[in-house]
Amino acid sequence: MIIGTIPSIEIPTIPGVEAPPTSTRFVNRTDLTVRSGASYEILNDTGRGVLDELMIRSPSRFFSISIVVDTVNEFASTYEDLTSIGQNSPSISAFTELDMDGSETGFYVVSIRSIPYFAGIRAIMYNDDSLDITYSNIFAKYRIIMTS
Repeated sequence: MIIGTIPSIEIPTIPGVEAPPTSTRFVNRTDLTVRSGASYEILNDTGRGVLDELMIRSPSRFFSISIVVDTVNEFASTYEDLTSIGQNSPSISAFTELDMDGSETGFYVVSIRSIPYFAGIRAIMYNDDSLDITYSNIFAKYRIIMTS
């Protein structure tokens, strides 16, 4: 069980202008094994949309994430770096999962939220551990903006 609150965000709107219709998409993988030194592409979407949340739950803290937005803006960071960033960012959480008694469960969680994109988005995770990692959950929720 994950203890804590992860904030959500809505697509910004302009008063008097109707928000464009969106269609929600999900990625939900469980028990996915990634070999040592290998990568796994979580999401690769073209067009316009919003990444509402990308969440990784891992038994190892030795992994990293790369997010490329609109083919030009890359955010790449390790779990350890994300724990520092997450202390001051409402869009990033990275923590050791605790059970109801406050004891560590042996899992490390990263959640990255609220990333708009216009041309596309690509999210890749890398196993930086010397061993294969079986990720217990990889989840993404994103909305594509429907155009006529």
